[in-house]
Amino acid sequence: MLRFFLVVIIIVAPFFSVAQENHLWFSQPAANWNEALPIGNGRLGAMVFGNVANERLQLNEESVWIGKSEDFVNPEALNSLPIIRKLLFEGKYAAAQALAQQTMMGNKKTPSSYQTLGDLFLDFDHTNEATNYKRALDLETAVASVSYDVDGISYSREYFSSAPAQSMVVRLSASQTSSLSFSLRLSRLGNKAELCPEGDELVMREHTGGGIGVKLVARIKVVNEGGIVSIEDGTLKVEGATTATLILTAATDYWGSDPEKISDEQLTIASDQSYVELKQAHIADYQNYFKRVDFVLGKNQVSAKPVDQRLEAVRNGEDDQALIPLYYQFGRYLLISSSRPGGLPANLQGIWADGLNPPWDADYHININIQMNYWPAEVTNLSEMHTPFIEFLNA
Repeated sequence: MLRFFLVVIIIVAPFFSVAQENHLWFSQPAANWNEALPIGNGRLGAMVFGNVANERLQLNEESVWIGKSEDFVNPEALNSLPIIRKLLFEGKYAAAQALAQQTMMGNKKTPSSYQTLGDLFLDFDHTNEATNYKRALDLETAVASVSYDVDGISYSREYFSSAPAQSMVVRLSASQTSSLSFSLRLSRLGNKAELCPEGDELVMREHTGGGIGVKLVARIKVVNEGGIVSIEDGTLKVEGATTATLILTAATDYWGSDPEKISDEQLTIASDQSYVELKQAHIADYQNYFKRVDFVLGKNQVSAKPVDQRLEAVRNGEDDQALIPLYYQFGRYLLISSSRPGGLPANLQGIWADGLNPPWDADYHININIQMNYWPAEVTNLSEMHTPFIEFLNA
């Protein structure tokens, strides 16, 4: 995701508000993972699909890795080097390649990969088709949203991952009192995760990689306004509410700490705050970085269209000057959301990767990919986002 960031010239325009341009939206849910909207606080993230009746949030936490410390160095490498050189000078390239492959390439005995944290599913009791659908990501506030109407009732959802609260927050609202009903559940591929209710929370635990990866813990609870909350067979149900706030925390033992204790403390602290307090603190923290730069090329009426339509129009030759700054700011948004001081650097896919075996393990590729992630850091006034990478190299 970050690897395809477009490097462009910065134009600073401190006296021109471009908030309305830093907004991308779609008129339909995501058809696949690549179309979902990413949110993240540097460590904890999700891909928001925006389905009406059956919402999916694919979850990630930066330290969910399988594998263990291991020496991959091939002990035959040094002795074979002069032989390989001799074969090359003799023009015996195939033989040199075969010997290098056998004696110089590292031997990675234990699989290691970045993995999904899991999924959060929300099932709503909508029976009819939705109208006035909109799925959006506001780069000014790092808040994703979904809105639509069903049976004359307007429903809205807001999603963000807060760095101050170290939690993910989802706000569900209905325009009519007591008309919000849904169920939610956590899951993780592989059928090895332990899923259980604890009081008013749902908790998911797993020792990843069959015991050779990190231990993870994820927790979620609902703070509802109106209605009834119950837990049955690992599913949390809300009936007849007007609004509900979901708070999710997650941690692993990657850093040697206790994920049970950390996730519990984070959830307790976040739950003690109102939704307004959580959102305000999140926006203030994020805008401390994002608002340093405004980039303007021009304004046009095209920016009022869904972003997929804008991209298609550009492919067909239409001019859309405002699309380039949007792309530029989206790259800054991704770096802020996947690389924060004190955490791990952005991996091959930032922090957003689906499944237990993502492409190229979603790991750190030092040939060029991780460098590409951090090209924007200094030139877009995001130096702090560079520090996880630098500290990782010095570790």
